Amino acid sequence: MSCRIYMIRHGETVWNVASKLQGHANVTLSDNGRRQAELLGRRLSGLKFDQFYASDLARAYETARIIAQYHNNQDIKTLPELREINFGRWEGFSINEIQGIYPEEIKQ
Repeated sequence: MSCRIYMIRHGETVWNVASKLQGHANVTLSDNGRRQAELLGRRLSGLKFDQFYASDLARAYETARIIAQYHNNQDIKTLPELREINFGRWEGFSINEIQGIYPEEIKQ
């Protein structure tokens, strides 16, 4: 018996386009991110999946939900443990902005 695990990153968000750190911020997919998930759902439609898992953040859950539509709308189990790293007060800022606001922390 074999087992395959597919790790899929969420679709694009507005913050991805702006190069902002997201971390635990609950940023939703952009229209392009939804299109990306739709295209991937179609591409994977011939495969059989026993279960879908996603972090509990909107961008990951929505990506999984769109893909699951091609697999009889399987339930998606959300796990906070699958979240991206928490960037704390840096979330919502680009690397350039962080370098300007927190230069000492960047040096560390």
